[in-house]
Amino acid sequence: MSAPAAPRHRRLCLILSVGCALWLVPARLAAEEVDLGLWVAWGGGAARQWTGEIRVETERGPAGRAETITDFRPAGMKPDEPGSMYLEGNVLHVAPRSPRTYDAVNLSLRAPPDAIVSIRLTPSDAPETAQPARIPLAQLIADAHNATLDDRGNRLLVRRSPGDKLRVSFSRDALVFAPGERFEFYVDPHQIETEAETALTYGVQLTPARGDKVLWKDEREQRTGAGGDPPEVGPFSLSLPQEEGVYEIHITLSKRRLPTRLAPSKTLYQRRLQLIVIDPQAAAPPMSAPWQMLDEIKPEPDRGQSSE
Repeated sequence: MSAPAAPRHRRLCLILSVGCALWLVPARLAAEEVDLGLWVAWGGGAARQWTGEIRVETERGPAGRAETITDFRPAGMKPDEPGSMYLEGNVLHVAPRSPRTYDAVNLSLRAPPDAIVSIRLTPSDAPETAQPARIPLAQLIADAHNATLDDRGNRLLVRRSPGDKLRVSFSRDALVFAPGERFEFYVDPHQIETEAETALTYGVQLTPARGDKVLWKDEREQRTGAGGDPPEVGPFSLSLPQEEGVYEIHITLSKRRLPTRLAPSKTLYQRRLQLIVIDPQAAAPPMSAPWQMLDEIKPEPDRGQSSE
């Protein structure tokens, strides 16, 4: 005996519900964006003058999705580094004035997960040998890209920026403090892979920059959500030392190997944050000895000029 047919209006509602769901899923994915920091470096071999461009784009997708390089900071070692790159629209142009053995840039970008990071670096002495790279953004979230640029030992490295996986937020412009000043900050694990419903430990320690003595520490435990996303934790609050100097905040995100509080932990991610303590009212140190003559020179006239 067959089951009675469903009323026509119920079948219509079911069709409409499924149709709406299929329409909403792509719309939600299309609206999703990834905010990421990338470190792009090239060189390591013979000095060459590399020119080119870095851009973020998509193969295809609905109209309205934007791929944007929101900021960049040159990170090379040449004196003319600040003028060797410039952002025009959504394209970062690389235009150094001289050959280099190493060059790098720190990028901030916002794009959909299926975006492509396109990098084209061309050696000025052999432009026909350029090897463009097209790297899926989704790949760079978890892994680095390392490829050969030429036959002279130069390579291209693209990875997450230092500190991008454990972001630290605070409401101040610089990490320069007065003795005893209070510092509050939040730790935000960003675009990292963790298991759902997992207990994580956020550990924070303050040490001298040149030493391992722990001056202050704090530890918090939080669970990831159903999607495995670790929550932002804070504020962590500490009073800086009275002694002037350079200090480091060590931040770790770890997971216990067993579901007990006494079990050892495995560090998943870590970073360091450096800060300075200086007394704005400090007096100049007293002189321990009188001034002494160490050496003296006699300026000579320039060539082509007669001395008087």
